[in-house]
Amino acid sequence: MVLKTVGPSVGSDDHSRGSSDDAHNVSKLSTLDELTPLFLAWYSAEMAYMNASPLSGSEDPFKASIGMQPLTGSCGEARRAASHLLAMPCALRGWTHDPRQSTSSSSMKFHDSRIDKSALDKIEHKDRILRFLLDVHARKRPHRKRTEALLSLLLEVDSWQKAFAEDQDLEAAIAQFRRAEEGNQAQELTAEEEEEAQEDLRSLSTLWRDDVEEKLAAAAARGSIGVLLVRVVAAYNLINADWFSLSDPYVKVKVGRQKQTTAVVDDCLEAWL
Repeated sequence: MVLKTVGPSVGSDDHSRGSSDDAHNVSKLSTLDELTPLFLAWYSAEMAYMNASPLSGSEDPFKASIGMQPLTGSCGEARRAASHLLAMPCALRGWTHDPRQSTSSSSMKFHDSRIDKSALDKIEHKDRILRFLLDVHARKRPHRKRTEALLSLLLEVDSWQKAFAEDQDLEAAIAQFRRAEEGNQAQELTAEEEEEAQEDLRSLSTLWRDDVEEKLAAAAARGSIGVLLVRVVAAYNLINADWFSLSDPYVKVKVGRQKQTTAVVDDCLEAWL
């Protein structure tokens, strides 16, 4: 399964424009709004693995579908950076989220034994990804809690710290982000912005209802779960891609050594799904 691009495709003429045009395109990374839905789609995919045990490559539909295949488009370098960003869920399988709490960094928990840090180390374009996330964090207020959680994680990894060690501008931007994070100085949303965020179907803070954990626990009570995977169908609407199947949300339950079965969890997501 091949990822579709967001935006116009690139022909041979685009590739023949030379390094100057490519450099100009790279400079637009901080203002390229089409990368924002790519990031949101990545985050949605990671949320879909909430509380899930790692799957092997042969069982992992998400990993098999993205397969580190490069994205192509009018901004080659920017899109390659985005493709690496989309590959992160394969490395961050230890990310869990408590749906009863807000999507702030304090509610994100990591289990080092389940994080493939070597995969994080191998991700390229670290500096561009950090710039992209910092820009989204600065310009997209409804998504700040999510960008804050992701940036906080990446900035704890040694190889990602080295990515901005010799870049004074990036280092200054990260220092500013850390000061705001530590002092909780992020500006509060205005009443109008809060209303817009609630109406925005892409606002992932409304993804899980309070009772979803109870419903999943009820499914787990029927047997020991080896694999727990919730497919979030709404994520399909975030980008024009075919790597989310159009089916109802479901939970895969493996009971002991028996054959894996599928238990549908009814009404566990908001009505708009």
